[in-house]
Amino acid sequence: MYPLVRSPFTQPNPQWQAALRNGSFDPLIGSMTLNTFSADRSLWFIGQPIEELSLQLHGELSNRGKVKLKNLGCALYAIAQAALASKSNQVCGLTHSEDNNAGAVDARYKAGLLPTVGVRNELKELESVGFVTRMKGMRGKGYDKGLVTLWFPSEPFVDWLTTHEQDLSVERHKTPQELLQLKASNGEKLEDYTETEATQILREQVEMTNEARQKFEWSYCLVEDDGLQFMENESRKLQPDELKCRRIFSGDFESGGRFYCPAQNLRKAERSTLEVDGNPTIEIDYKSLHPRMLYHMNNLSSPSDCYDPHGNKTVEERQLAKKAAMMVMNSKSRQSAIQALANTGKSISYEDAKATVLSFESDHSEIKQEFYSAAWKRLQYLDSQLVALVLSRCMESDIPVLPVHDSFITTTKFAVDVRAFVLQAYRDVLEFDPVLDYGEQPDLSWLEEDLGLLSTSTPL
Repeated sequence: MYPLVRSPFTQPNPQWQAALRNGSFDPLIGSMTLNTFSADRSLWFIGQPIEELSLQLHGELSNRGKVKLKNLGCALYAIAQAALASKSNQVCGLTHSEDNNAGAVDARYKAGLLPTVGVRNELKELESVGFVTRMKGMRGKGYDKGLVTLWFPSEPFVDWLTTHEQDLSVERHKTPQELLQLKASNGEKLEDYTETEATQILREQVEMTNEARQKFEWSYCLVEDDGLQFMENESRKLQPDELKCRRIFSGDFESGGRFYCPAQNLRKAERSTLEVDGNPTIEIDYKSLHPRMLYHMNNLSSPSDCYDPHGNKTVEERQLAKKAAMMVMNSKSRQSAIQALANTGKSISYEDAKATVLSFESDHSEIKQEFYSAAWKRLQYLDSQLVALVLSRCMESDIPVLPVHDSFITTTKFAVDVRAFVLQAYRDVLEFDPVLDYGEQPDLSWLEEDLGLLSTSTPL
């Protein structure tokens, strides 16, 4: 579906989900979860259908006014991403502010991006012809920071895209974007920063590891709308810009710092089909990374599986415990963690959410002092340090690797090498052994045993 459109980086939005369910918009999401994302203002659709739609919306444009074509193409591309990311159990919306000052960012970040207000104006034009549904942003009780206006694709838009996608192509801004980004501590806006030797080194590391990744050809198989069935004879090559990571810090350069790139947004099934220069890949993952880090930061041994320390949970119960862990580590109070967990899905009652949160607290009483302290900034900084070490060591060994937050995709040929790098990075940063897991790819344990790489004292 829509091979021109790449999957956006979406995140659950429990605040908007709760607002929709508390209002009159419940039929819009039903029992599904709500994920949202921001528009990539460096990409836009071009082609005859865009010009025809612009003529319908704006009439004839002067040469000076033709920037509206790019803004319109960007708005349409973002809405297409929302349509692509919506699944049978998940609805996806685009968050884009209506505030006239929302796009006021430093010149450092303006390069390579279309104006926020221009894209907003085109989204409103698309609403006028029924291509999008708008949920106006709000402030109020429970939404102190405010909710940014939410935009959903409509059926008429999907019909338009299906009709015209063969006549569309995608264009990218030719000016390179800043690879080292600093957000305000509240996570809302990008901030300027003083260039230092340290920031130059960080940027150069990102640039060099990006170039190392882009030397190889990465491709994958497309999946159907259900995210499970593969499209017959449909494979797609990842473009260089889709493999280009940037690091995003929060407040300062010792908080956050994770690596983000468009290729990370492939569906799980699509990631499992990735090939590098025609060779199959494997994904190596730090298991229950953040709670384990909290144990090791306090010089404590951790359970083998922090989301199921007693080994008696069902798959669904473990998944719920994983969500609870995220809320407990990222929220400022138990109450807000319970409420956030209850808002992640209609099937989760408040009582179930409360029981799950209390159970997680009980299972991990040794690190309870770390809970409700918004620890994510420290934890993301540490996991970004792990990624930086692994990427640098792979680059030095000319090994292809794609980071996906706390996991690494490489070819099966280099699986043992990358596994060793992943292990050593954790030992270097936290002075403990991690627990590693493999994605749904071939079992290489026999190869590791032959090479003597499996530890007899630490489960991996």
